[in-house]
Parts: sequence; structure tokens; C-alpha cells
Amino acid sequence: MKLFFYAQRLSKSIDTSKYFGLIGMSFGGIVATEIAKKFNPKFTILISSAETKHELRSIYRWFGKLNVIRIFPKFCFNMPRPIAYYVFGAKNKNLLKNILDDADMYFTKWAVNQISRWNNEDRINNCYKIGGTNDKLIPQKNSKNITFIKNGTHFMIVDKSDDVSLWLNKCFLKEID
Repeated sequence: MKLFFYAQRLSKSIDTSKYFGLIGMSFGGIVATEIAKKFNPKFTILISSAETKHELRSIYRWFGKLNVIRIFPKFCFNMPRPIAYYVFGAKNKNLLKNILDDADMYFTKWAVNQISRWNNEDRINNCYKIGGTNDKLIPQKNSKNITFIKNGTHFMIVDKSDDVSLWLNKCFLKEID
């Protein structure tokens, strides 16, 4: 199943006849971007994510062009925990361990493959983005219209939750006005 169809399936539960917004983190932000392109929500908030393929690391796109992710076995997507703690930048290692222990490796492999093959170049309306200055998974070097959390990592939604919450409140206040 391609990302577009996955986003369409998820969007079926959205009542688009009423005011709505989207929030997505990491892969969820990419899914939110795909949904926003079709339904034009009041706002879309991306946390530690990307709005276009150009905001992703070039190595991801390279893997996608070569279509090599499909040959890796699922267990390759279950990172050794010390590497995961480093890559995600997690201070709350126990929570990340629990999240990774509960992850479905079939879905993880599928999601990584979708990210690597994602071709979106379209920016979306009313998009607010927040990224960490130390995000190793989706660094925000090519991003536009983004707010940075100093020393934020990919796991900043947990480890820097006060900063992320403050920023989210400011976004919501802008949308309410």
C-alpha cells in the first residue's frame, strides 16, 4: 500500500465539513502533509517531520531510488537500543525502549520504505513546523518556515515537552484569532 492510499484511509475519519486541523510527528507529519494536500485543513502542524521530500536526508531519497529497503529483513529495522538512544536523542531511554519494544517491525519497514520513496514537492497552506537543532533523523537544514527548539532531538516531544507545548499553544492562539 502506498503512502497516498494510507493517508486517504486515515482521512476517512475526519469530518471535513467542520473546522479541523492536523498534527503529525515524524512519519505522522508526512502522513498529515498528504492528508492536508487533499483536504486543506485550517492548519497543519509538523513536529520533527518534513513538508517536502527536499527536507529529508538525501540518503533516504537515494535508498528510495534504488528501492533497496525491500530487500532488508524486518529485524534490521529493530535498532540496537544504544544506537536508537543516540539516533533519537532520547534522554527518557526507558520510554523510547518501551515504544520500540511495542513497534510492529512490518509496519516500521513499510513506513521507512514509504519515507524513502516519498516524492512530495508541494508546500501546504497554513503549515507550522517545529524541529530540533539536534535532530539526527530528520534534520531541518532545507526546511522553510520552521521554529527550532535549541538542543531538541527527534524525541524532543518527550524530552523537551515544555518547549514543544509552549510553541503549540502559540500556534493555536494564532489560529483562534
